[in-house]
Amino acid sequence: MAEKPDHAPDLFQIDVTKNSATLHFTPVNNAITNYTIAYGYARREDRFVVSFPFGQYDGVINYTVGDLSPNTRYYFRVRADN
Repeated sequence: MAEKPDHAPDLFQIDVTKNSATLHFTPVNNAITNYTIAYGYARREDRFVVSFPFGQYDGVINYTVGDLSPNTRYYFRVRADN
């Protein structure tokens, strides 16, 4: 069985434009193969999900989610996967 990451990434800032949001979060540096961003129109709603490969990294990870509807509130969550 694969080892699990020992903590969640810290999503500490989101910069928004009319149609996108750039998420800034701290990395997880153990047992990491990719990150998953889940988002939707309500808390804990995983209406949309995107995953991308990413290994160990020192520094802040920035990821831009595009094609968002203007004047719409979105809720984002980031998790580390292995």
